[in-house]
Amino acid sequence: MNDTLREHEQQEGKEQDGEDVQKDEERATQVETAPKADFCGTVNKDDSPVSDHTTYYSYSKSDDLSNIKRAAKIIERVVNMNNSEEIAQDYRYFEDASDDFRGTAGTLLPLWSFYNEKVKNMAVTALCWNLHYEDLIVAGYGSFDSKRESDGILILYSLKNQSFPEAMFPIESGVLSIDIHPTFAHLAVLGCYDGFPIVMSLQNEPTSQYASKRGVHRDPVWQVKWQQNDMDDRLRFLSVSSDGQVVYWTMRKNAALIPVQVMQLTHDGSDVGLDAQYLSDRGTTIDFHREMADIFLVGTKEGMIYKCSTMYNTQYLESFSAHNMAVEVVRWNYFHPNVFISCSADYSIKIWDHTSRIPLFVFNLWVPIVDVVWAPYSSTVFAAATGDGKVLVFDLAVNKYEALCQQFVLTHKKSKLTHLVFSLSWPVIAVGDDRGYVTTFKLSPKASRAQLEITQGPKAVTEKMEKLLIFAKTTTPHSK
Repeated sequence: MNDTLREHEQQEGKEQDGEDVQKDEERATQVETAPKADFCGTVNKDDSPVSDHTTYYSYSKSDDLSNIKRAAKIIERVVNMNNSEEIAQDYRYFEDASDDFRGTAGTLLPLWSFYNEKVKNMAVTALCWNLHYEDLIVAGYGSFDSKRESDGILILYSLKNQSFPEAMFPIESGVLSIDIHPTFAHLAVLGCYDGFPIVMSLQNEPTSQYASKRGVHRDPVWQVKWQQNDMDDRLRFLSVSSDGQVVYWTMRKNAALIPVQVMQLTHDGSDVGLDAQYLSDRGTTIDFHREMADIFLVGTKEGMIYKCSTMYNTQYLESFSAHNMAVEVVRWNYFHPNVFISCSADYSIKIWDHTSRIPLFVFNLWVPIVDVVWAPYSSTVFAAATGDGKVLVFDLAVNKYEALCQQFVLTHKKSKLTHLVFSLSWPVIAVGDDRGYVTTFKLSPKASRAQLEITQGPKAVTEKMEKLLIFAKTTTPHSK
């Protein structure tokens, strides 16, 4: 009988083990239903209506889209860089062996050219590099011709992706000037053909702030410049227009721009045989001193350059009878506090000491000059763009009379250059034309030799210009 009971218990144990194995297999094949993730909330870990252990879920479809967009952009950049690997290598490491056979002359190597179909029949009317991202070029489009006035567009080009712009922003009027905020890389101020300045964010969802129509410019805004914040730590900038007004604009939190007139440009009419005591000047360009924040220069269509201060709104600190035609550009030197440069359609480039009314150097190129810029790595190097499509690079420390490099850079035979800007990080320039193209060029070692001097410190670079000033002041003005 004991044997019978023992066999019965063993049989029940085997049946129980079989049931346990079957339950384990069923539990393993079951798939737990995932909580729906199109909302934010809590999901209990067990089936009990009350649980002390909860897991929080927060999910949005836009997160997936942003991740996909970022990954796609990285892949697109990698593909483009692989397709233009040789150009990318030249951008960083270009060495022109033929420089050794040219004496002091240099060359410009074409890199990338940028264009978009949306800017067809539009000119590059404003151009600058982003101060914080060395690969980013900001281009404004519109027209200089009042008979062809149209809407504008702002485009961000990246050297890392030549196939398509990083961003495009439609503007209600042609963009004549751009300035990127020195602290906030995404913040740009635009001067427009309709007389309105615009402050906008260059992020994915731009927000614009427009000035009220009361008390603003009546003519196109030719230049805008960010300035130091006011006493209430509000952002502000300065603008100049061909209506003769120089205006400070202050940004308020309610998306308003508050204008305050700094100066009305005028000159004495008696010097041209007119009875009017004062005539209004038409401003074209402006630039602030790099050390004295209140000092700025203003160029006019009448060929005058005025040295002004934001402290005085009724008089100039100095006046320069600079050119016979409109002053296209006036710019302070990056390193020497006394030196600035100007150019005009009267075929001339002039270098000045702001303490003297007589130019230190005069270069007559016999063709209208559309833009001139100092190199950010040397006190004696500058580049100029001419109306016939030529870019010239000068180094006063090497040759005071002739350019180290002069080269035609047009993409089309009938096009004209409009703007020229130096990269702040590399010996690279970007050139815009009236067909909407932005083309980049690398300076050969001979044309950019002074870049190595920046490693010696700003003092050594400044001393180069100081020696030239001493030379120029002891001789008559030099003209090529």
